[in-house]
Amino acid sequence: MQEREDRRNQADRLIGYALEDVQELFVDQHGAPHALIDGEPVPLTSRCYSWLRRLMWEEEGRSVSGEYLKMAAGTLSAHSEFSGESRELYTRAAWHEDVLYYELRPGKVVRIGPGGWAFEATSNATRKPADRVENGNSGKSGNRYGDFSEEPSTPEQEERIRRLVKEGMSETWARRTVLADSHPLGCGCEVCL
Repeated sequence: MQEREDRRNQADRLIGYALEDVQELFVDQHGAPHALIDGEPVPLTSRCYSWLRRLMWEEEGRSVSGEYLKMAAGTLSAHSEFSGESRELYTRAAWHEDVLYYELRPGKVVRIGPGGWAFEATSNATRKPADRVENGNSGKSGNRYGDFSEEPSTPEQEERIRRLVKEGMSETWARRTVLADSHPLGCGCEVCL
């Protein structure tokens, strides 16, 4: 069995590594195939090559040729197209529960809601909340966002969190979004900071 595994070409091995690493394969509202990687949707085009190269390097300590990258991305695209999973993706702006989230540039998002607006920074590709950059309601700077895994929540809130995570939001961001939903924007409490 090991001998057969050793003879698999790079594309086959890379597809295996990708299927282990990916959170979900799906198509967007236009039918374009994507992979959900660390909470970020990545098109399964040449834009996924750096992810595939990283996987090959982490698993085998070697590079991968362009031909095998193309084969792996194509096979993963087929998996996505026939997965039956579809998601609506947004570019730069999205409405969620009467709040508009608008990405000004990578890592900087403005949240606009009934209570006002606030700039928020994201720390990495998972869009995990980082530092509050400035508060549009009061002009104050905030502290680090906390880990809300210990925050009490109702079964309805837990269900909303699970739904947002399934839709591609990181658990920390989903928990913060749901738990801060009833707070006025920029109220300054532990959940909102």
